[in-house]
Amino acid sequence: LRPMDSFIGLIESSICNPVEIVGSLLTLLTDKEARVISARYGLQGQQIRTLANLGVELGVTRERIRQIQSHALKKMQRNAIHTDISKMHSEVMKFVLHHGGIVTESEMAEFLRLNFTDLNDNVEELVLASVLDDRLVQEHNKVDFVPHFRLSSIKIAQIKKTSELSLKLLKKFNATMEQEMLLQEIVKNSKESYLHFLPQTIASNLLLDRRLVFKNAQYSL
Repeated sequence: LRPMDSFIGLIESSICNPVEIVGSLLTLLTDKEARVISARYGLQGQQIRTLANLGVELGVTRERIRQIQSHALKKMQRNAIHTDISKMHSEVMKFVLHHGGIVTESEMAEFLRLNFTDLNDNVEELVLASVLDDRLVQEHNKVDFVPHFRLSSIKIAQIKKTSELSLKLLKKFNATMEQEMLLQEIVKNSKESYLHFLPQTIASNLLLDRRLVFKNAQYSL
């Protein structure tokens, strides 16, 4: 995980308690919607369930579960704007922007634990509260990429293409490169305007790829 020192203690649950807000928003959902959201985010100590697993349990396809989840989250987002959760979202957004608009799920969880020390038993609820900011996208686990959060303006296709370019460059330069050099080469060799991110955005992008190893300011395959 990257250093978190500058982000400790930014939020006080006495000012904004996301767990209570999430609980209130869940009551606005249908029983099925609330069940899906609770299972997908592991609320109240539940084990996080996959789309396929929930589909079997409820007798519908995984795509139908995805639709229910999407609709429920949008309903919660619409109603969240009428609560104090914006105070939390403001600080979470500062954290995400500091890392170029992309953070891993582990980094987000650590940030939330450090800032809501009295709510550490409810990290799953805190993660869900963060997702209720429609400026952020949560990407679940993929074969080559770890779960993460990113600005909604950054698309998964951009993440993938940035990583593919880095893999090609590493192979070209004998599979090991200094971070600064690799970031410069990515910008230099890209014909795609979306790759002209801040260096921190590109670096955060590469941290998502399981095929890349980052150690001692160097990337390798």
